[in-house]
Parts: sequence; structure tokens; C-alpha cells
Amino acid sequence: MIDSDNVLLLHPATPTSGFSLANRERPRPGSNETRSELIVATIYYFDAPVEAGFLECFEKTVNPAAIGSGATVLAYFTTEHSENTFPALPVREGENVFVWFARFNDPAAYERHIAASDPVPALARRKFQGNSRDA
Repeated sequence: MIDSDNVLLLHPATPTSGFSLANRERPRPGSNETRSELIVATIYYFDAPVEAGFLECFEKTVNPAAIGSGATVLAYFTTEHSENTFPALPVREGENVFVWFARFNDPAAYERHIAASDPVPALARRKFQGNSRDA
């Protein structure tokens, strides 16, 4: 880990929105296999805790649009507002975020996704005041 000073404490936004580790194959130990997949994290910042209406909008609007443009949505999370029980790792406090992770077959697929759809305007039109940026 290169930088551990910029940490968000998160939890799955819904009971089924965390990462699934089922059916994931890894290269054998010592393998020289390389993968071209690209994993992208997008963070939306809010002035208040993320509301259920935003989650519904994400699931009904952004998720299908992302899938339609070639992404595989892996997981999505919101801020965990509980106490940091590991003080050696400082956690940013006072943040309200929604973070989603997507996988693309390669960087070109990601570029096609960006060109095909930008979910942020759809969210902004729905009264949600979040800013997004890819991490």
C-alpha cells in the first residue's frame, strides 16, 4: 500500500452490493499470465448521508447504463459512520460518499464506456447533489 493517509470507511450500500468472490479464478502460482482488465472506482461526494432515493436511482439508471456500455459493476458502497477501531490507520471523518467499482475488459473498453454514457448528469437531474470522480 503506497498511501494509507487518505482512507474512507465504507460498507456495502445494500445487503447484496459488496464484492462477490465466488467463481473468481486466479492465475496459478508462478504463472506469467497477464490480464488486460481495468478496475475503476468512481466516488460521488454528498453534503449529507446517501439517501435511499439515490441508491434506487443508481440501481435503476446508472447500473443498467454502465452494463449497457460494457462495464461489469462489481460492488457499491456508502460511508460507514461508525468509530474507527484501528487508530493506526487514520480515516477521513465527516465524509458522505457513494463508491462504485466497475470492471472493463481493457482500457479501450473503458474509453468506449466514457464516450457512450456519462451517468453523472442523470443523477444531477434527480436532485442529488453529489460530485463524482474516478479514483
